[in-house]
Amino acid sequence: MLESIAIIIFILITSLAGYYFRLLTFSGSIAAFIVGAAAAWGFGFYGLLVLGFFFASSSLWSI
Repeated sequence: MLESIAIIIFILITSLAGYYFRLLTFSGSIAAFIVGAAAAWGFGFYGLLVLGFFFASSSLWSI
C-alpha cells in the first residue's frame, strides 16, 4: 500500500515538473499523470521505467 502511494506521488511530481520546466502543457501534464498511473498499475515499476526513459529522451530531442 505504501509503495503504491509513493509511486503515485512520484508520478505526480514528475508530471508537475514537466509542466514547471515547460516540457509539457497543463493538459499534457494531466495526461502524463493519467498515462503514468495506468502504466504503473498495468505494468508495474518496469513499465513506468520504460515510460520515463521515453519521456526523458523525447524531451532531450525536442530542446
